[in-house]
Amino acid sequence: MNEIQPGSLITLSYEGREFDVVVIDPNGLGDDQPSVGFGYRMADRYVGVPESTLRGWVRDTDDQKTLEVPSGKTFRVRDIIASDGNLYSVVEASDWFAIAIDVLINPGRTGRGIRAKLGDFLRWFAVKGFYAEAYVAFKGVYTARDSRATTQWLESRQLGI
Repeated sequence: MNEIQPGSLITLSYEGREFDVVVIDPNGLGDDQPSVGFGYRMADRYVGVPESTLRGWVRDTDDQKTLEVPSGKTFRVRDIIASDGNLYSVVEASDWFAIAIDVLINPGRTGRGIRAKLGDFLRWFAVKGFYAEAYVAFKGVYTARDSRATTQWLESRQLGI
């Protein structure tokens, strides 16, 4: 396996979707537990907020770059040169969840379509994470088989089956 470094680009398969993430810190969540994030284009695709809107929310000061949502809350933006040689302005993944929730609660001029995409983004992760924790409590482990079963169940519910 390749050594994970800041700027490593990783594609994750999650719930039938491909997520391209940028490694922020290889030990951000603990030893060999990387923290990851999305750039603006990635967030446009996954979270549902247009890249142009996100760029309009960015505030750049001398000492830091932040993304300010309609409620006024701010989130740290890191400029990272990724393994593909491109510069990405990256917001950590958990902050994207906080941003999605904040925009749903305090939409400002954010339209209904974007809010629906934000809700969909959060729903998948919340249900999947809850079941992962439940399976660990029940069985001591959450396996790839459990993940596939949960995904199939979620997809069938979404289709009304």
